[in-house]
Amino acid sequence: GLGVPKADLARQLQQWLDLSCNRHVPISLLIMSRSFALTENPEDVEKAIADSISSLDEEIVNEAVLEAATPEERKTDEIRELKIE
Repeated sequence: GLGVPKADLARQLQQWLDLSCNRHVPISLLIMSRSFALTENPEDVEKAIADSISSLDEEIVNEAVLEAATPEERKTDEIRELKIE
């Protein structure tokens, strides 16, 4: 297996579901946070985040950008184009 006890996997899954469903944390942020947790070498964190983001579906990335945008940023053409697509 993964070398992780089944109880730990179940706890992590419950945390993920709580954060996603109950606390409305965007899935893109949860995926990036896992890249931190799974990276053993601190120098590899930047690469792990870049790899995580590059593997995400464009729609998920757009959703994360829209959620993170300030009210002023939401008025820009770049952000409006994300809403249309």
